[in-house]
Amino acid sequence: MKRQIVQLTLREMQSLFSDKRLWMAFGAIVALFVFTGPFGTIGQLGFAERLGFWLTVHFVTWTIALTSVALVSVWNGDSSRIGIWQTVIGCCLATPFIGFAVSLIRTLFLNEAITVTSVFWQMVQALPVAIIIGIVAYFFFQPAQSPSADADARDPDARLMLRLPPEKRGELLYMSMQDHYVEIVTAKGRELVLLRLADAISEAGSTTGIQVHRSHWVAFSAIATTRRDGGKTSVVVSDGTELPVSRTYAKAVRDAGVA
Repeated sequence: MKRQIVQLTLREMQSLFSDKRLWMAFGAIVALFVFTGPFGTIGQLGFAERLGFWLTVHFVTWTIALTSVALVSVWNGDSSRIGIWQTVIGCCLATPFIGFAVSLIRTLFLNEAITVTSVFWQMVQALPVAIIIGIVAYFFFQPAQSPSADADARDPDARLMLRLPPEKRGELLYMSMQDHYVEIVTAKGRELVLLRLADAISEAGSTTGIQVHRSHWVAFSAIATTRRDGGKTSVVVSDGTELPVSRTYAKAVRDAGVA
């Protein structure tokens, strides 16, 4: 269980850290701190040292805060986006670690001693910073929307498609469970989304299909043929993927005229 949570958290972190907007926001905030030199760094450090100090502080701070928020999101595990309460809880949980980390960094750069008092004050200062970082993550974890998203949102089909990057939105072929994720496969690509298969099916809208296994759903339009091997039946999708048909769903598949 613990290993699975770690794996899912790493997936969430990879998704977030691959977003260019995150690094743009990170760069803008670091630049602001470097040029303004808050918390006494303008007088204690030269420009190059200040740049190194704030790059280190923010990289460590952002990593801890976003990891904590992603962990809370995975633990909750009910959607592919970070909720506002997940953000707040995650940031609060991150502050003790951020406080200690910043105290250690200040020791390395400014030769300040680490004390219980110094760590406490760094925690106090870290909380609002962590919440700001969490808010940035909150907006970045929203499903990407195209310019026509408002119009598409009225279409039931768009609910599932809005969870995908714009370049991967297309004809829905099939969906398969992987841990707590659903792999959504369209004619334009595939994407892992933190979602229950039942919820993904409910968001498929007017795209009709059938669940052939507890872990697989396929659109009728994407079924190329069926295959039997001994007592086992499988559905072959138009892209060549073969999905097993379990005994639980075999009758429903036959009744639908698929097998």
